[in-house]
Amino acid sequence: MRARHGKSLTEDVYAALRRAVLHGELTGGQRLPLNELAREYGVSLGVVREAVTRLASERLLEANPQSGFRVRPLSAEHLADLSWARCQIESIAIGESVRHGDVHWQADVVAAHHVLAGTLHCRQHPFRGSLLYGVDGIAGGVSSSAAALP
Repeated sequence: MRARHGKSLTEDVYAALRRAVLHGELTGGQRLPLNELAREYGVSLGVVREAVTRLASERLLEANPQSGFRVRPLSAEHLADLSWARCQIESIAIGESVRHGDVHWQADVVAAHHVLAGTLHCRQHPFRGSLLYGVDGIAGGVSSSAAALP
């Protein structure tokens, strides 16, 4: 039996499988052999069953009678819905940040804009091809302002 990191072995296996699904290490439609997972994680089959049942309840996995559990496939329609929801949430967050932002927040946004603008237009920029550098700067500014909200 392996050492615990969370509150229980089930929690550890749940967290590891959830991370693997969300990071694409386990792909849509991939079958999850419970016996192999139990051996890999050094836990009992019951622990794995409890973890995958929880993931199925969160709709990350599908439970199929007679064939076990599979990673739930992600369709273009699901991605469009997710993108729509993210835009709605981020619009609210930026509105609240603008409404409650102070001069320091404004300076952070302007600085992040300059970084993002340089990332998009400079072909020699070390972060070319990745918007994460600029977006993280903006998100950092928004997050710091949002954290200061009453």
